[in-house]
Amino acid sequence: MKKLFLIPIVFISFLTHAQIQFGTWRTTTGNTDYHFLTRDGGGTAVYINQISTDASKAILRLSSGTATPNQNVRFTVENNGFVGIGVIDPSQRLEVNGTTLSTTFRSTLNNTNYHHLTRDGGGAALYINQVQSNSTYPILRLSSGTSDPNQNVRFTVENNGSVGIGTINTGSYKLAVNGSIRSKEVKVEANWSDFVFYDNYELRTLEEVEQHINEKGHLPEIPSEAEITENGINLGEMDAKLLQKIEELTLYMIEMNKRMGQLEQENSELKKEVSALKNE
Repeated sequence: MKKLFLIPIVFISFLTHAQIQFGTWRTTTGNTDYHFLTRDGGGTAVYINQISTDASKAILRLSSGTATPNQNVRFTVENNGFVGIGVIDPSQRLEVNGTTLSTTFRSTLNNTNYHHLTRDGGGAALYINQVQSNSTYPILRLSSGTSDPNQNVRFTVENNGSVGIGTINTGSYKLAVNGSIRSKEVKVEANWSDFVFYDNYELRTLEEVEQHINEKGHLPEIPSEAEITENGINLGEMDAKLLQKIEELTLYMIEMNKRMGQLEQENSELKKEVSALKNE
């Protein structure tokens, strides 16, 4: 039993000896600034300070090529929660000194207008500004052919919620497209024109319609070519107006059909009277 009891003790002693031989935990007894791990003979170092509440002391710093604290730092997690890659004193939640996958995040340290992603060497760019509450700054803009902000913008989401495709001038529209749109289906919500069939609807006479056409050069309630050229058209509103004209035309045809039926009846009665006169 005594021999079996000695085996775990020897094994634990071996592990403890290995840890002391190849590294040190807390460099000196009086060191209260950090915990320190380094390769045997110096070189790459790890400084750990997670027990400190002092904001000036880092939680974790990884150095390279030296055992001197805070020298050649390659990675750091600061006490305020900021993370730095290639920088020892990050001013942002994540600050990278250099490139990451051929891109840069935030073009300069003092840039407060947007975050910036661009291809290595320039070219297609992405500008992100979702942290900005100023309505003059966009949430997202995708550029092409240049890394300059707001140049050659192909797609934008503005701070007011408007979306632009091929334009950054969305105006008062939620979706502004500079170009053509192809779609299998478009649903437009609009007021409809069934009021034409209400009993109190005042249908113009055909003579009034003819007079309006002669004077204005277009149908009543329908905008002119000049107005369309200047302002464009609202699809929902225009569809409702066109339906209104179709319904009015239907009423005209119904009225004409009634009149034709009446004329045919009158003509038939006249024929009977003429035939009766001939037979007298």
